[in-house]
Amino acid sequence: MNWPILRPQNKSVGENSQTSAMNYPTLQGWKLHPDKPPKPKKRGRPKKPKQKKKRGAPRKKRKFEETPVGHLILHEAPLEFQLIKEVLGEHVPHPDLIERIGYASLNPLFRKPKFRRALKLYRNFGVYSGIPRKTSPKAQLFYMKLRKNQKCEMI
Repeated sequence: MNWPILRPQNKSVGENSQTSAMNYPTLQGWKLHPDKPPKPKKRGRPKKPKQKKKRGAPRKKRKFEETPVGHLILHEAPLEFQLIKEVLGEHVPHPDLIERIGYASLNPLFRKPKFRRALKLYRNFGVYSGIPRKTSPKAQLFYMKLRKNQKCEMI
């Protein structure tokens, strides 16, 4: 788009050319703030944009017993947990091994949706879980009663 060039109609001979250039932005040398010196251009690589902080607990390496699936197996299927520990010792079990033991077991834990969800999390993150699962005395009592009921059902 072509803008019309604005020029003064009555220009006197004694008028300062500096002020006339200031009044007309189309003329050369026009600046918005003539008192401020221009900022130097930035050198180097542009900075990366800041990333948002992630919510929740940081994913740190935990013991297998502190992961959701390890906690479930430890308390609701102690025989299977003992079998995993005998096979691997202090090493971390692979999710496929846990799944195979679950298919071979008669324990109802391995058919529950909460176990499947925990195993899915274990597949994605391994032993790097967010919040460690630790057992309180009240929870230990609950799991003892649960195991006692399971033994009665199996007999």
